[in-house]
Amino acid sequence: MGWKSIATCLVLASACMPAASQVHRCKDTSGKTIYSDTPCGNGQLGAMIERQKSAREILDERNLAAEANERKFRERALDQQMQSQQAAVQAVAPAQKKQDKSSSYECRQAQREHETVSSIRTGTDEERRNRINAATQKSNAACDLQTEMIQPPAEKRTLPARLITNCNGGFCYGNQGGVGHR
Repeated sequence: MGWKSIATCLVLASACMPAASQVHRCKDTSGKTIYSDTPCGNGQLGAMIERQKSAREILDERNLAAEANERKFRERALDQQMQSQQAAVQAVAPAQKKQDKSSSYECRQAQREHETVSSIRTGTDEERRNRINAATQKSNAACDLQTEMIQPPAEKRTLPARLITNCNGGFCYGNQGGVGHR
């Protein structure tokens, strides 16, 4: 049964109800309070609480109530739809969500080891670089990081030695084809 048919049933049911009349609150001689749709009788004190409404006012109230019910049913349907979508997302999310490794025990241990290895000053530069790179790789794996490794220094480019191979009257000749004055 859809929300429109429920709202229609409610409107029809409210239309079949008798129109509300005026309401009087009366107190009898013993002090007992009585509510009635007729004015208070002899020996009773009381007052009108609600005046009798016109047919137009009653119809307007019923229309407002029907609209409110319709809104309520739409909001409930929307809420149910949102909840089912959230449940579907939450069911998929754990499989897709990466685990935060930065606060894990393994990560903290790897970071401490990296600090210790970085502070060691013994060995050649190449040995130190290799130890630090190994600790960095371990830390990257444990903490899910992307820290770059220490690169070896650029090799110094040395020029080949220039040798003079022979000389004659005014010139000398080198092994790379260079010519110079004697």
